[in-house]
Amino acid sequence: MDIKTDDLPKVITKNTRLLSTAQALSTVPTQINSLIGSLVVLRLTGSPALAGLVISVTFVGRIVVPYFSGWAMDRKGRRVVLILGGVIISVSYLGLALTEISSQVATLFTFFLLYGVGNAIFSQVRIAMTDMYDASRAGKAIAYLYTSSIFGSLATIPLVALIGLLSQPAGLDPYALLWLSGSLSMLPALLAILLVRPDTSVIARVIGRSGRTETGSPVRVEL
Repeated sequence: MDIKTDDLPKVITKNTRLLSTAQALSTVPTQINSLIGSLVVLRLTGSPALAGLVISVTFVGRIVVPYFSGWAMDRKGRRVVLILGGVIISVSYLGLALTEISSQVATLFTFFLLYGVGNAIFSQVRIAMTDMYDASRAGKAIAYLYTSSIFGSLATIPLVALIGLLSQPAGLDPYALLWLSGSLSMLPALLAILLVRPDTSVIARVIGRSGRTETGSPVRVEL
């Protein structure tokens, strides 16, 4: 896809907002996992040791894929890999919601592992963000993502409170509803990634790491 030099600032601004939105939404399942993952296992098994394994299993999922997802990003583009990561997160949380109801502990850990894989892939959204900025502004680009994560974390608080208030009168399992909400939060995140056009790797090739276009003109972006 060809990009006109005059269009670059608008394209980068749009993509930055979309990637920041996706990052904020992906923080919701991260917070939910931190909040109730161990509690769910403790409730089902009564074992503090197994409850403590939740973080370890999730971490194992995170460490096995970064190299391969980075390799795939360089060959297939950023969007397709990020979408894969988002789909894995959404599917894993849907699985956790269903497994929570059936009380299958072994299956629960399988989905925790799967979530770790998806989370590790989707966390490489930072690569897509820095694609669009020169080295002198890479810190600012990452700051956009981390600020978005804060907003996502704050949004999780009223979500948890609301589910807690509504689930008991309705006779529903609040933990299952939280897993389900984490799955659903990834759907608009995936839409945001789909709307990132062109792929940020294309923008990176156009501007290079100097922050200038191939003609030597600097790229100025205002958010």
